[in-house]
Amino acid sequence: MTAPHQGVRAVLFDLDGTLVDSAPDLVGCVQDVMCARGAQPLPFESLRPFVSMGMRGLLTAAYGSDFIGSDEYPDALAHCLKLYSERLAEQSRPFPGMREVLDSLARSGIPWGVVTNKPEYLARPLLEALDLADGCAVAVGGDATAHSKPHPEPMLYAAARVGVKPRHCVMLGDDPRDIQAARNAGMTGLAAAWGYFPPNEDPSAWGAAAVLNAPQDLLAWLNEKNATANAGPAPPAPHERHRDSRREGVPPSWKATSRAQSLKQLPGYTVAAKGTSTSTTVACGGGTGSPSSSSPSMWKGMPSRMSRITSSRVLAVATQPGRSGT
Repeated sequence: MTAPHQGVRAVLFDLDGTLVDSAPDLVGCVQDVMCARGAQPLPFESLRPFVSMGMRGLLTAAYGSDFIGSDEYPDALAHCLKLYSERLAEQSRPFPGMREVLDSLARSGIPWGVVTNKPEYLARPLLEALDLADGCAVAVGGDATAHSKPHPEPMLYAAARVGVKPRHCVMLGDDPRDIQAARNAGMTGLAAAWGYFPPNEDPSAWGAAAVLNAPQDLLAWLNEKNATANAGPAPPAPHERHRDSRREGVPPSWKATSRAQSLKQLPGYTVAAKGTSTSTTVACGGGTGSPSSSSPSMWKGMPSRMSRITSSRVLAVATQPGRSGT
């Protein structure tokens, strides 16, 4: 998988619990259904951590895991969804500071979008009701692609829609599935600590590149990463410079030492080097007895004359005087 790039050119948000505080409307629907079914509704604080898991997660929190497989579940789910479709944005609002973040992204020319597991027939009207639809470059609902998060398909679809390669995209979400989806798609995942998750869950354990405590922290993170990307590549390491040693007049003994240093970086190898007036010998033991395919660049500068001593798994490499070894 391609590693995420530091230069960020698009930002994708999860919807519920990241971009929008929709818990008051979603939890209210579940509480009303519980009342209608003759049950004592759970308090808001008990249900809020499960909002990012959708209606299924909320009903599981309300009635227990066995309820999902019961005959009553389909009717309860349909009732919740009907109520919610009628009150999408009665109390839901963007999280404090989020509009300012979106405005800043727009001024910087960075498109933003939404990738949510919420069905599109609910997600798009919610964005429109909160005056977020016009600025949203792409909105991908849970039923827009064959798979939903944590599968990478909706992430890759969103990246294609905004015309940005996945490695230049950031995904911000409040659920482990958001971070998994970003990683699966080759994007950078950021965790939103202001979102909906159980109090005993630690967002720093999700594998995100960073955990943001407030929406405004996204801007500081982007400024730092884009500044690093604009600084340009670091100067080449010493073991890379040996390829130009003949132009620089570096003696062969330096080149052999450089190769030995390069070999030290290969996992599973130990290196000992000794120089004499007639030859420089590098012996590598403890490895598999052959170059590692994961580090091909380390072997491009090695002499072509190699012999393998299979019994002791040792490679002997000799550089004769007057030969460059390249």
